Amino acid sequence: MRKILMASIVCTLIGCLDRTPNVQNNYSSSSADTTPPYSLEPSSSDNPTTDSNNILVSSSAFSQSSQALFSSSSSMQSHSQVLRILPFGDSQTAGFTDAPTWSIPFTFGYRGPLYTLLKDNGYNFNFVGNSFEPLSLPFGEALGAPADSNILGPNLTQLGQDSHSGYGGATTSQLLYGGVVQGSVDTFPSAAKIITDTKPDIVLLMVGTNGIEDGISTIDSLVYMIVSTQPSVYLIVAQITPRATFKSLELTYNDLIKSTVLKYASKGFRVYTVDQYANFITDANDPTSIDLTLLCPDGVHLRPEANRRVAKTWFNAINSLGL
Repeated sequence: MRKILMASIVCTLIGCLDRTPNVQNNYSSSSADTTPPYSLEPSSSDNPTTDSNNILVSSSAFSQSSQALFSSSSSMQSHSQVLRILPFGDSQTAGFTDAPTWSIPFTFGYRGPLYTLLKDNGYNFNFVGNSFEPLSLPFGEALGAPADSNILGPNLTQLGQDSHSGYGGATTSQLLYGGVVQGSVDTFPSAAKIITDTKPDIVLLMVGTNGIEDGISTIDSLVYMIVSTQPSVYLIVAQITPRATFKSLELTYNDLIKSTVLKYASKGFRVYTVDQYANFITDANDPTSIDLTLLCPDGVHLRPEANRRVAKTWFNAINSLGL
């Protein structure tokens, strides 16, 4: 197995985690207990660096060939371990497009193209989770769901690979503590319960588009909850995709994700970050140069090409783990 890469970046560490959240949990206190079951002592870390494929890696690992490490076009390898992968987030994870018309092809969000990339590269895996949005009609007939005839790419439902934990409209706090999004009938459990129930090897976390201020105040607690519930998990946290209208708070939030990842990686956890925002700008030096052709008419949800880009970035990160 190749050496596991610990994610890191030069930035200022944020403050200590508040271990007494005041948000009401919809489940038992044990499922939302934020007291760690083990010591959170830091481990040694390398000087950080980044690569051009949007995953942050340590400098020692960068002595390897970046082409061999990150390219998904290399010859197919055999991966004997059956990986349990939890796509975790909001409507971007679920795959909402232009509801209620659903005229834009439905790819199960990034999960459809990610399924193809993983299969084509010899991975054995199962997507896990307790949500079947949007096909489960969480918002009733008002938003509806895409028809089979509008599915582009693999039909994950027919393949038994439509499991995930993406909830339309969910905020970071709602993922942390569980609950229900206004207008939805889909009540979901806390992050701790989801992790306990699904036992993932890898978590792909992308959240914060709904209520960016909530994300800024809560992302540290959510990362903490995931790694404290299952310390061996590989957690990959996405810097979120932009809306059509530039918001500087999105950059603030994405910077916070980087520092949060560093914080937990420096403690020895398998926490990483990928830059999904970069997939949506036409000028790498201008974060306001958002490519609107990648977004649905609502300026939030993703078209198929956007989901392919997001999937490729996720895949590069998964492939770098050497599992």
